[in-house]
Amino acid sequence: MAIDVTNKVILFRSFLNNTWKILDIFFSDIEYKITARNDFIQGNWELLLETSLDVFLPPFGEGADINGISPRITYPDKEPTHVICCKLKNESSLCLHSGNIVNDLSGYYLEEIVNYDFEIKPPFDFVKLINNKQDRIVIPFNDVIFFLLDRDLLD
Repeated sequence: MAIDVTNKVILFRSFLNNTWKILDIFFSDIEYKITARNDFIQGNWELLLETSLDVFLPPFGEGADINGISPRITYPDKEPTHVICCKLKNESSLCLHSGNIVNDLSGYYLEEIVNYDFEIKPPFDFVKLINNKQDRIVIPFNDVIFFLLDRDLLD
């Protein structure tokens, strides 16, 4: 059964947009800025999204590097139980990655929220979706609704 989680993903995106300047200040003088940001984002992905949904999700982007054995911060041995998938609000959307028109997002799930340059930094206006073959689609955040799907039900 698919559960609409659009509001939760919008809140997470807002959290990233609102905390980014503070992250830049905290991490401005450290050598491993990107690693620290990835750890921060993954930890909050788990604490905010996973906890509120009571599931385990694939890592956000590259995930964390803090454990070395897992991209997770908490429960490093856990495998994803669910994925966040998307449905188009309208009939189609333009893929920023390929330049192609996308009509169907079946089999794709949320990998990360990115900017126009495919970077995990503001403004977080695009979603990068991935499928089990590692194909990627990048489309505008506002073109989709988000829903939670059991990992075993993914095409």
